[in-house]
Amino acid sequence: MKKSHYFDDTIIREYDIRGVFNKTLFEKDAKVLGNLFGMMIGENNSVNIAFDGRVSSPILKENLIEGFLEVGVNVNEIGLGPTPLLYFSCFELNTDSGIIVTGSHNPKNHNGFKIVYKNFPFFGEDLIILKNKAKNYSMPKARGLRTKVDLKSKYLERLLKDFNQKKEIKVVWDAGNGSAGEIMKTLANKIQGKKIILYDEINGDFPNHHPDPSDADNLIDCQKNIIKNNLDIGLAFDGDGDRLGVIDDLGRVISGDKILLLLAKELLKKKKLK
Repeated sequence: MKKSHYFDDTIIREYDIRGVFNKTLFEKDAKVLGNLFGMMIGENNSVNIAFDGRVSSPILKENLIEGFLEVGVNVNEIGLGPTPLLYFSCFELNTDSGIIVTGSHNPKNHNGFKIVYKNFPFFGEDLIILKNKAKNYSMPKARGLRTKVDLKSKYLERLLKDFNQKKEIKVVWDAGNGSAGEIMKTLANKIQGKKIILYDEINGDFPNHHPDPSDADNLIDCQKNIIKNNLDIGLAFDGDGDRLGVIDDLGRVISGDKILLLLAKELLKKKKLK
């Protein structure tokens, strides 16, 4: 069966697909993405699908899944959660491809898709080729199967596997009402020491602050709690839980490059450069 579809040029970004829901990004885009990416994966193979807490994510997720099923690809539904959970699922289920419906740290009326193909990011020229294929493509006659898979417990086990706590720590955690909320709260409860949980309820309207920890204005609540309660550190996540803001015990925002240096220093203690 021949099909033709045109994506809005503005939604094909360098690293993902992202647009304004029902303005530049539509339900049909999700279904066609499932068709095209599904034909790349191949009939009878599997893909993992997750979604974030935005209001538009469930309907986009359903259309995406239907697009895969239409071309004979089996779908593992990972459910509502952060983007790193999708990445984890690809290795845990030995399924090397996946998509999460997410607007990441963007405004609440935005949404999009982050894609994994053969356990690598699918971006740049790959997305442009996919966009061009949509203009004229043929669909096979097949029907895939959908299965729900809950990996949150295993994901938490993996997060804690290498964590060796030597002393209690006092932490304020802020999910910004993003999709990391449930997992963040469970993780916080497993760490010894005082904890303050902020905005763990997943809410796509983001009623407390914008879910982007790279903007210092969104870290004010963390900073206030650190100073008021004499805490050690603040951790704030973005809308899909793959971006982290860090605040020290004096309420200062620690930039990403400094965090990288701290992590590299610890790594170099364990491994010698050749």
